[in-house]
Amino acid sequence: MAITRRYDLNLVNDHVIFYADGNTFLLDTGSPICIGEANAFDFMGETHLINMNNVMGKSIDSVGDFIGHPVDILMGLSVICKYGLHIDWNNATITFSKGEPDLPDDAVGILLCSTKFSVPKITAEINGTEGDIFVDTGAPIAYVQEQLRDGEVIEGVTKTDFSPMYPTTWDTDLTDSSISVHIENIISFTIPVQMGVLPTMLEVLMLKGSGVIAVVGGDLLKYFKYVAFDWEDCIMYVGMP
Repeated sequence: MAITRRYDLNLVNDHVIFYADGNTFLLDTGSPICIGEANAFDFMGETHLINMNNVMGKSIDSVGDFIGHPVDILMGLSVICKYGLHIDWNNATITFSKGEPDLPDDAVGILLCSTKFSVPKITAEINGTEGDIFVDTGAPIAYVQEQLRDGEVIEGVTKTDFSPMYPTTWDTDLTDSSISVHIENIISFTIPVQMGVLPTMLEVLMLKGSGVIAVVGGDLLKYFKYVAFDWEDCIMYVGMP
């Protein structure tokens, strides 16, 4: 029988934040590691190591300052992938499980084209181009390779973003786009997404260097009734809206 624990989410500017065992966590499936000031933390009845205290000189406090909410620990895949994960954006809950998680009967499985402890990827089509995209809960803004961006820039809509791997914040315009996923003989769906463009250095490092065409986070989590991950079998389960 699976051991499960459910926590309330505090969705701050489309960042996934929750409280557990005396700590405020930022959930980030786009990060392979955990970042925080301490050397370790307790979660789900186990003690986990914190891999780094800062990235490129940026501490966890600077992450909290940018998103507008204090954060003790950025929880990355080194811990996330030890547990089943179920995110219900609309009801603002997150559930972790040890052992096989219970899934609703309507769950649709999408095979991840990634391995355990690596950033989850699914195959999808964006603006007529098929490729792999990162599913990054730490990404409040969706990004596509600049050469693939299509459509008119949304007038008056500019977003500011931040990454510990980049020296400054940046601004990006957004365009209306969509992500289409086709699972042969099972289901097809299209998610409306507003997409920006990363600074050139980050696009090369995060997208082109990783062989992916885009990264999406909050838009995907908000579209489905729930999103769940089975890391052992490399499947992402979704509840269709």
